[in-house]
Amino acid sequence: LFLPLDTETVKPVPHDNKIIKVAHATRSRYYKGTDYIVNVVNSLAKKLPVEMVLMENVPHAECMNIKSQCDIYVDQLTDKGGWGYGMSSVEAMAMGLAVCTFLNDKYTEFLGDNGFVNVNQDNLEVVLTKLIVDADYRKAMSEKGREWVVKTHDVNVVMKQLYQYYKESGILNN
Repeated sequence: LFLPLDTETVKPVPHDNKIIKVAHATRSRYYKGTDYIVNVVNSLAKKLPVEMVLMENVPHAECMNIKSQCDIYVDQLTDKGGWGYGMSSVEAMAMGLAVCTFLNDKYTEFLGDNGFVNVNQDNLEVVLTKLIVDADYRKAMSEKGREWVVKTHDVNVVMKQLYQYYKESGILNN
């Protein structure tokens, strides 16, 4: 069952950043590869119009406001902290950010065609460079992510799936 989000209340926020903002939120640097993400973005900032926006132990409302001003969101680079993404990525996709995260092969197969840009420590710099310099690619991934979240994580979609599980288990008769 996917994490539910009211996609009617979290909408894409149009902006025209001259310097591309790469956001990352964490409560645990170890599980997400935060130090590596920060180092890569800061290194890219020496040669490209990009800046790192790190949210660490930030209250949710503030995090949402900050993310709404960004272009790209990087969730995690490892398989240590869960299945590849969480609510922060879902919210970022709903806002229209291009979202990068590590998805292992089994989970990628389970998700099927999805809106994530799959990254790891080996390809993060190359992938971010493409997203930074290629506005059309960044926009395409942003739109694909938003569409996927609406199709997969919208609260109404998740509710229908939950009730289907109830019916299949015999809890509900109709």
